[in-house]
Amino acid sequence: MISPEQKILLIISAYLLGSLSISIIICKIKKIDIRAIGSGNAGATNTLRALGKKYAVVVLIADIIKGTIPTMIASNLSPDSLTLPMLCAFAVVIGHVFPIYFSFKGGKGAATIIGTIIIIFPIGALICFIVWISAIILTGYVGLATILAAIIFPVSILILGEITLIYFGITAMLFIIIAHHKNFTRLINGNENRFNKIYIFNSNSIWRSKK
Repeated sequence: MISPEQKILLIISAYLLGSLSISIIICKIKKIDIRAIGSGNAGATNTLRALGKKYAVVVLIADIIKGTIPTMIASNLSPDSLTLPMLCAFAVVIGHVFPIYFSFKGGKGAATIIGTIIIIFPIGALICFIVWISAIILTGYVGLATILAAIIFPVSILILGEITLIYFGITAMLFIIIAHHKNFTRLINGNENRFNKIYIFNSNSIWRSKK
C-alpha cells in the first residue's frame, strides 16, 4: 500500500518530469529560441516550423511518453483507484505547460495529455487520435483538430468508459480548450496558420497525385 507521503512525492515527480520541455531543450542545442518563433508554443507543431519534420516527430513522441510514464507508475502503484493516476496525469501536463525549469512558459499540453489518456482510458486516446488526424486532413488546422479531439474525449467516456472518469474528461477538455484559445481567436479572425501540405483540399497537398 502506497503511503500518502509517497503519493505526494509521485505527484511532485510527475510535475518535474512534465517540466522537461524536449522542444525547448532541442532548440536550445540548435541555438534557437522556439518561444520566439511562430506561435511561441514549445511543442511539436512549432518545432516543425523551427527545425523540420524529424525533430517535430521526436518532440511529439517524447511529449506523449512524458505523459505516459508517471501515469503508468501511478496506475501500477494504485490499481484499485483512478485518483492517483489522474492527479499524476494533471501534474505532468501542468509541468509541460508551466515548466519550472523554463520560466513557467512551455507548451499547450495536448500530446502529454494523450500520453496520460493512453494509460487511463486507451480507447478514448484512440478515438481522440482518429478525430485529430481526420480534422487535420479535412481542415489543415492543427489547433482546431486538437480542440475537436478534446471535445470528443468526454463524449467517448460517456459512451464507452466508466462514469467516474467523466470529471477527468471534462477537466482535460477545458484545459486544452483554454490552452488553445489563441488558436480559436485566430480561426475567427481568419489568420490561423494552415498546414497546406496536409490539407486534403489543397492542390499541392501530399494527398494529391503529382503528374
